[in-house]
Amino acid sequence: MKRALLVGLVFASGLASQTMPVIPPQPDLLLRAAYDAEIKEDREGALALYEKYLSQGEESAFVRGQESRLYAALGRKQDAVRLAKKAIDLAPDRKEYYVLYAELLRQYGRSEEAYKLLRDAVLKFQDDSEVEFFLAEACNETGRISESILHYHQTLYYPATGSTRYPVYRSVALLRLAVYKLRRQEREAARKYLTRYLDLNPDRLYPRYLLATDVLFDMGDFEGAMREMEFVWHSDRSLYKDAAIEEPRLRGALALVHFYFDTPEAEGFLAASARDNPGLFPALLATQQKKDQEAAALLLPILKANPAQLFGRIALYRILSRRGGELTGERMSLAAILMQNNRVRDGIALLEESAAEAKSGKTQIPLWKIERMIAQSYLKLKQPYRALLSQRDAMAGVPQDSPSMAEMQLELAKILSGNPINRDQEAVSILDGLIANGNENALYHRALIHQSLGACQDANRDWLEIERMKGPQMEAAFLRGGCAESMGDFAEAEKAFREVYSKRSDLPLIQNSLAYVLSLQGKELQEARSLIEKAVAADSDDAHFQDTYGWIYFQTGDHLRARYHLQFASRLLDEEGDRNAEVFDHLGHVYEALGQNERSLYYFDSAYRILAEKAKRMPFEENLMKNIQSKMEKQKK
Repeated sequence: MKRALLVGLVFASGLASQTMPVIPPQPDLLLRAAYDAEIKEDREGALALYEKYLSQGEESAFVRGQESRLYAALGRKQDAVRLAKKAIDLAPDRKEYYVLYAELLRQYGRSEEAYKLLRDAVLKFQDDSEVEFFLAEACNETGRISESILHYHQTLYYPATGSTRYPVYRSVALLRLAVYKLRRQEREAARKYLTRYLDLNPDRLYPRYLLATDVLFDMGDFEGAMREMEFVWHSDRSLYKDAAIEEPRLRGALALVHFYFDTPEAEGFLAASARDNPGLFPALLATQQKKDQEAAALLLPILKANPAQLFGRIALYRILSRRGGELTGERMSLAAILMQNNRVRDGIALLEESAAEAKSGKTQIPLWKIERMIAQSYLKLKQPYRALLSQRDAMAGVPQDSPSMAEMQLELAKILSGNPINRDQEAVSILDGLIANGNENALYHRALIHQSLGACQDANRDWLEIERMKGPQMEAAFLRGGCAESMGDFAEAEKAFREVYSKRSDLPLIQNSLAYVLSLQGKELQEARSLIEKAVAADSDDAHFQDTYGWIYFQTGDHLRARYHLQFASRLLDEEGDRNAEVFDHLGHVYEALGQNERSLYYFDSAYRILAEKAKRMPFEENLMKNIQSKMEKQKK
């Protein structure tokens, strides 16, 4: 027993006297050490640790990606790009490496390559906001502005990715879309995007300034414009330069809205603006100070040059109000100008005052003229029932043989037809009487009503009569083409659309219509694609253009691109509250081709239900329903 113990002790002491074997470092410990080095900004140390990690195991896309970022930070461009590309090769299903590679290409002046890479990635990783955003940025840098709008718009549809930068992507996309819409004079859309942007970034001055001066003010929303401008005005002035805010312009706009509302602050703003602007502002200031003779002398040349100058007309009205005399005519002129500037309710208020004067005999202007203007005002406010009452009151006061009666009957027919009143037959009856007396405008509007009701034979007869009377008419030919398409006569539709295209090949609407009718026939698809590409370049977020684009891609076998554009069309229509059977049918075909039968069946079923709920269907829609039903029955088997 003792002997054995002694041997054991000797053996143990012998081990202790020798060099201990080296234990290989654990990979996870190397990665942790590399992370620590990155945090300490020891980039060279981190790179050495990553290389050590790779030397002891397999290739790693993650490590190559980390190395790429480190090399980029060290300014070693070629190594950064090379390793980002390697990360993609190792992990082709990880979108973050496509984004990394594309961003490095953009940084190093290779935006065209980045665009091509991301254009493929956006199909591979569909419904991903980060890829959409970076593709939009690459489009911007390569001059593909319209295409960039598509991808900025798509960025907004998807939920946040894992990236902490998603709020930045979304904010940039909203601001880019707002500016694009402003350039196209689409102020309502610009308002929507800027409002959403400010919900996310309430302290940003330039977008608020833009919303106030270029959107709300021009839309006639002076209350909203004043609210936003006051916020900017009372902010730190030292921030104006960096925020690209023009202080004189802001002050001038504030002067105008304060003058409009006749506030105590108006005079101060007008006085400050009058020093920089020798035109309108001194006249408005004199009006505000009740220097009526001086104001009138300044205003009259301005109004002679531009009778529709809103603030000048308001100033003149205030002067006349103080000096007495009959104001009905000036009040009506001002009301008309207010309505042109989207101040419709203010215009109606003035017209109601004028109507009260006419009823009491204080003016020589006939009451029916005022009531006719009120009817047109309610139409602009999209209140057709109130417009109808005012129009009938106006017509009751007009002599039957008056030249104005025919004009007012035509206006009445327009009010009666279409949503929400839908008294189309009464409208047609009125128009029939006018047409019998040779009224060409009535013939045009009857054709429109027939077309909206799907009575294409009657509509075509009217369009052909208009062309017989006036010669070839582009609008008539275009609408004849629309009728033929609805009837399922695609060859006749193509003929009509080509007739229009031969005269105005630059119009996106006719480019789309001709492309779509070619696609419905499955013919001349290269020509169709060329046409729709022109239309989309002009307006990339038109849902109907995107639908045509997607359908042509489907017919040429590019199902991923078809799915991309058709989904975008569907989302755009959904924004407008429009569930479109044709778009859903197209999506059904695409998902069927992609082997996603459940989604295909969902879209076919949605399209069928939309068509089934229609009280009246066109022949083309009847055929579409039959085809969809056949598809669904086949899939369910």
